[in-house]
Amino acid sequence: GTKVPSGSNTYHFFTSPDTFDVTYDGSGSKDIEILVIGGGAAGGSSPNNSAGGGGAGGFVEGPITVDQSSYVVTIGAGGASGAMSGRPGADSYFGPPSPPGGITALGGGGGGGQSSTPAAEPGGSGGGGAFPGSSDNSGTGDQPGQSHGISGVSNFGNKGGRTFSPGSAQGAGGGGAGGAASNTNPSPNMATAGGAAKVALSGDSGIPPSYGTPGPSPGRWFAGGGGADGYTAHTNGGGGGAGNAGTNSDADANTGSGGGGNAPGGPAGGPGTGGTGGSGIVIIKYAN
Repeated sequence: GTKVPSGSNTYHFFTSPDTFDVTYDGSGSKDIEILVIGGGAAGGSSPNNSAGGGGAGGFVEGPITVDQSSYVVTIGAGGASGAMSGRPGADSYFGPPSPPGGITALGGGGGGGQSSTPAAEPGGSGGGGAFPGSSDNSGTGDQPGQSHGISGVSNFGNKGGRTFSPGSAQGAGGGGAGGAASNTNPSPNMATAGGAAKVALSGDSGIPPSYGTPGPSPGRWFAGGGGADGYTAHTNGGGGGAGNAGTNSDADANTGSGGGGNAPGGPAGGPGTGGTGGSGIVIIKYAN
């Protein structure tokens, strides 16, 4: 990882698989703050004109204690772009070499693609659905239901948006760590934005600007849902480096955000390949 001293604390950033080795003088355990974010999912795609946004990776943070030991760090890859449904993100992990006893942040759920695969996938945050929408085709956000066997950590993840029939060429955004994506309405050609990102470590100002993105309040923001693509309009991702729908829809690396949906049909159509999800990250803060 990369250590960044800041005042009386050190921030330790992991953007690729590694180990966190804990050594110190004396006995007992030590307190740290940790944030683990899974890989974001890719947005959906379609040969026609509707695609859902990818869901953000699960977001897990809180104070924990560590002993003198080596902890495994696994960083979830972002979902790759592909045909129809977006591919899910991979899980991130911090903890002992073998579970249980570690923290797992689930990868995001892929966005839906029009007609043949309209249903989005579940994940840390769920993907957004695409047309048709006769039933709820959104992906569920499963991170809040996770149990790590470690007290003090909180799980965040939300549902993607859904589409409706008789509306046509609709796409819904992926869920974000900070909020669910909105549903479309029954009108044709609708598209909705991705769910909101979430600020890291309660808005801690010590995280450098090279990690995450700015948000509506101080601190660095991560894990926004990808925006959807409909017939007449693209929509934005939900912050945190989340992908916009249409062109330029890949999510930023190491944000855990979802990629944007893409579809070539219609006046607002993109290139037809869903945006890739952003890889995950692990951030650890401890006193010098």
